[in-house]
Amino acid sequence: ATAIMEDINGTLWFVLHTGGLNFLYRGRFLSPLFYRWPLISGTSTMLTDREGNVWIGGQGLICLYSLKTTNITEILAVEKKGALRIKITGVRDLIQDREDVYWLGTANGLFALSEYRMQSFSNQDGLISDYIYDIMEDSQGNIWVVTLKGLSVYTGGRTRSARLPVAGSAFKNYPAPLNLYRRLIEDSNGIILIGTSSGLMEFYQGQARKVPFTFPDIEVTCMLNDSSSELWVGTNDGLYRIPKDKSQPYTRLAGLPHHMIFDIAEDSTGRLWVGTGRGLVCFDKGKPTTYTTSDGLSSSQCFSILEDHNKQIWIGTANGLNRFDGSHFKGFTVAKDGLISSEWNAGAAMTDRSGRLWFGSSHGVSLIHPEWIRKAKRHFPVYITGVDVRDKEMPLSAIRKLNYNQNHLRFYFAGI
Repeated sequence: ATAIMEDINGTLWFVLHTGGLNFLYRGRFLSPLFYRWPLISGTSTMLTDREGNVWIGGQGLICLYSLKTTNITEILAVEKKGALRIKITGVRDLIQDREDVYWLGTANGLFALSEYRMQSFSNQDGLISDYIYDIMEDSQGNIWVVTLKGLSVYTGGRTRSARLPVAGSAFKNYPAPLNLYRRLIEDSNGIILIGTSSGLMEFYQGQARKVPFTFPDIEVTCMLNDSSSELWVGTNDGLYRIPKDKSQPYTRLAGLPHHMIFDIAEDSTGRLWVGTGRGLVCFDKGKPTTYTTSDGLSSSQCFSILEDHNKQIWIGTANGLNRFDGSHFKGFTVAKDGLISSEWNAGAAMTDRSGRLWFGSSHGVSLIHPEWIRKAKRHFPVYITGVDVRDKEMPLSAIRKLNYNQNHLRFYFAGI
């Protein structure tokens, strides 16, 4: 190791001579984000600031880690010509591709992160627009990016070591009217569908065209392919189900508390979860159950939904993050749990293959490690069983009023 440090929680941090970052947490060697990212090579140094954050410096890179939760807000990359500050804010969507590269679409461009390093793309790199709504990897491994001004598709090669896009590789751009495209999905037949501000379109032979089936001209906010290959489309006017055989008519679902749909997710048991403007809805075999603030949610505006490896449901809301175990909601906040934001962007969430939960906000990304969250210990009622006054036992009823010189007390108590 080239550097070793103990943080304020007693965790040991190691920077390895091979460029890796690791730490010893509760007797196990783990990584706060990736094993070797950001790349820290050569002589390195570490320190903990007054807030308990860890700063790590190496050859050409300074990075910051939060000890409460892993937040990605910015990276300060030092170049020969000066300091280049790269802000990862306004995160609107994120995916993990088949090469284990993480793609973050933001209001400031596109970022690709691997366990080794990061690559950023902007309008200057060929991206049609820096303002990104959605990202999708198709069945061929191409990366589709929905932007303010149309579609950008990356079909280029990858670097051998980090599997990142090759710097300078061109995007194929497909312009569209300003603010028309919103969401992308590849259906079970391999057709790329585009959710727009006025209905559904499909990408066919290099062009976007209206879908060959009936769908209303309303704003599409989210889409999901479920395990039975049916397509669910969330809109600003309710939730729609499109059968696998698209010649069959669509269905508008009843039982929702609000017409605005922010996110849709299917859990491991086949239940459908819907985030709306007035609560979280679970469809179990078609029967809806609605949860709101009266049931323990921190906000009834539910923007993103994930299931963790423990089959618990996580909801990003307008006022914090919530975890639902099937019976109770547990809230997580900025002040108490170190989250990067209290309000999350609609649909900007994913579970990666390591089980970490990613939630995007206007301030950056928070990563949640569900297995690190300890269950709250049971609180036992405390009873006072006895008291000594000046080393003499006295009945509890006699100590309601004491003399001035009876000022040395010892209490005996028990938790039952």
